[in-house]
Amino acid sequence: MKQQFKIMLLVAVTAMTAITLQAKSPVQCPSGYYDKAIGKNQSSLLQALSGIIATHTTIAYDNLWDVYDDADVDANNHYIDIYSNYDKYTRGNKCGNYKTIGDCVNREHAMPKSWWGGTKNSAYSDAFHLYPTDGYINNQRSNFPYGECAGASDVKRITNGNYYGKAITGTSTFSGYSGKVFEPDDEYKGDVARSYFYMAAAYNSLLAKNKGEMLAENAYPVFTDWAINLLLKWHRLDPVSDKEINRNNYICAWQGNRNPFIDHPELAEYIWGDKKDQSWQGSEVTGSTLISPATGDKLDLGIAHVGKSLSKTLTIKGVNLTKALTVKVTGTGFSVSTTSVTATAANSGTSVTITFSSNTAREATGSLTVSSSEVGTVTVPLTAQAVSGIVALQATDITTSGFTARWENTDESTGYYKLHVLEPSGAEITGYPISILASTEQHAVKGLKPATAYNYYLESATDASFKSNTIAVTTAALIPVIDFQGDFEIKATVGGDSPIITAALYTENVTEDIDLDVTGNFEISLDKTNWSKELTIDADGESFYVRVADTSTAGDYAGTLSAATSTLDVDVDIHATVAAVGEINFVEGFESTTSWSGYATSGQNITGDMCKWHVAHAYLGNDATSDRPHGKNALRLYVNNGTPSIFMAEDKAGGAGEVSFYAAPFSSDADATFRLYYSVNGGTTWVEVADLGPAAVNKRARGTQRNVTISKSTALQRYAATLNVEGNVRIKIEMTSGKRADIDDITISDYTRPVVTALNGVATDARSWDAHAAAGAIVVEAAGSKVEIYNLDARKVAAARVKGAHAFALPAGIYLVVVNNQSKKVIVK
Repeated sequence: MKQQFKIMLLVAVTAMTAITLQAKSPVQCPSGYYDKAIGKNQSSLLQALSGIIATHTTIAYDNLWDVYDDADVDANNHYIDIYSNYDKYTRGNKCGNYKTIGDCVNREHAMPKSWWGGTKNSAYSDAFHLYPTDGYINNQRSNFPYGECAGASDVKRITNGNYYGKAITGTSTFSGYSGKVFEPDDEYKGDVARSYFYMAAAYNSLLAKNKGEMLAENAYPVFTDWAINLLLKWHRLDPVSDKEINRNNYICAWQGNRNPFIDHPELAEYIWGDKKDQSWQGSEVTGSTLISPATGDKLDLGIAHVGKSLSKTLTIKGVNLTKALTVKVTGTGFSVSTTSVTATAANSGTSVTITFSSNTAREATGSLTVSSSEVGTVTVPLTAQAVSGIVALQATDITTSGFTARWENTDESTGYYKLHVLEPSGAEITGYPISILASTEQHAVKGLKPATAYNYYLESATDASFKSNTIAVTTAALIPVIDFQGDFEIKATVGGDSPIITAALYTENVTEDIDLDVTGNFEISLDKTNWSKELTIDADGESFYVRVADTSTAGDYAGTLSAATSTLDVDVDIHATVAAVGEINFVEGFESTTSWSGYATSGQNITGDMCKWHVAHAYLGNDATSDRPHGKNALRLYVNNGTPSIFMAEDKAGGAGEVSFYAAPFSSDADATFRLYYSVNGGTTWVEVADLGPAAVNKRARGTQRNVTISKSTALQRYAATLNVEGNVRIKIEMTSGKRADIDDITISDYTRPVVTALNGVATDARSWDAHAAAGAIVVEAAGSKVEIYNLDARKVAAARVKGAHAFALPAGIYLVVVNNQSKKVIVK
């Protein structure tokens, strides 16, 4: 029996290799790898790099987790998240469901799928632009382009401390683009920039023919001007880190190609930057470069009262500079703290202060230039405003339903200001204006509409002519949410119908239909009749069904369910185990158990082959003439001063399907009787099994007997019972009469989801009822239950007692089907 179990274990381990791959060792860049790119620049250099890296091994999307286990873990073996600094993500903490930062990890396409076609090509699972990221923040990023935005506030999760992620999208403040953008943390801006440069080379033809906010729809320069300026800025300010080098080497081991812009960061300059008029010679940059300020930077000093000054600092940073930089400002009222920065100071990084003041109320513009003969000139536009009344400041804490209005108590008033908040039409919002102590200098405005442009200003409560400037603020848009709900684990038997699991998509603020697809050995359906790899799900979310497509071969299978709109994509892993009929996953033969003294009348803990056990009035039986073990050992129970028993002192995961054991009276002793129990709460309470009997007798014939008689025999006989309990489980066997008896090879098969057959012959999970949409109807399957159907106005639109299947003809709409105090949403299209 033990040998049989070893064979089955080997089969299971072999099957697992289909979904869990071997870890890799990092691979360094081979000599001569980039030789074909030497002597080129601009488009010719980009095309040469494409020829070097475009052909590579495609990693299965489901196997990206194996890549991350090598390439994206820190010294503590936690995933490194480029969207937050939450650093407690353990391996395998996959999304899944999330409610806040730190719940789980997604596989994030740094470049949205729609930008390169979104098909399941090699770009779909290319690890160079797929990162493990926080699911909650990844959802907020949606498909917005990367960028810089004002007021991108930090979202907090408080669990054993504060963890932050720059998770709020906002309107771009970077010159050349005014749409909504997502701003990653400064630490990883260079990482994502170099990922985009890689995509431009590896998938040049795909990017050239697809649209995206940062794409120019051509093979060169690939990106729009504003995107090039932004990516170069991030690339320069956040140089290649050890983390990136390590990731590059590990991904090379998996995919067989490299990210050239990590190996040679200067390549970006020869393709898009300051060196694009020179030919790359295959070495690190040795020329002089001004990193900050960069083209595209701009500086808004803010708003001040007439006669008061505003100041902000600007970083000046260069590489290999040999000449001093000249710093100048233009524009009335602007000044700068120095007009010259030495090469040494710039190479180390320094800052200058720009100041603005005005004796009259006005909006001012100017510019700051940083220049030298070796780096040319970079110009930074400057803006500022001086007001003669109250100074209203930019709003903070902008949410979907409000913001915090701010101001300066410029006249140091001890009295009140009036705060006006205006609708887009110019009318005051309900409840405004309101009087507020001037000294508070802020007020939370609530109850607003999402994605709506408001204005606010202040005036003195006693002098209406003493007013502030007007501040425009747009509330945040509602964040679309798609979330999978269901238990995505399927257990099936070889050659049988796959159990069908019911799943659902939960949505918030989604306005378009959702494309749902599944990979691997799985199929999906809306009606349990028509099965495919792809479906269209309603924007309001609806239920669907999943099954194993092919059960002809035993093994473990993995796949991915993906749901996507034009602005959002999420996925969840799905697994299935197809087991051979009658396969046993737990076999306790006591072969490795050590003997103990006596019959343990007071009870004793022992270690078996599969787990720890507690035995009472029992002995390890290996008498060659009187015991009847399978192998060298059996467990001998003896009714002397109490009830002999054996029970598991540890849980078995995976539940229990069938439980069986072999038993026979010891030597020539009389018949014995046994009882079987199970526990799902760690042995706190035990449930007696009613259908225990000889394995050759079916469950119906065994009926509800409690005791099973172990008849005299010269060989062990098999006795079995069906439990079908989920989760962690323990079993206990008691000998209730007789003298002595042997027990051996206690077996427990894993719980397999029960399967019933619907009227249409399709197997489904064993719940008392189900409902799904059909053409112009809702089909309900039930076993003699009362069915009620309600519309979204809570009005009952249909009711009937259903035994079997019944179709309720209904117009298109969203309905709630209620049976036995349970409900399910169904959408008729």
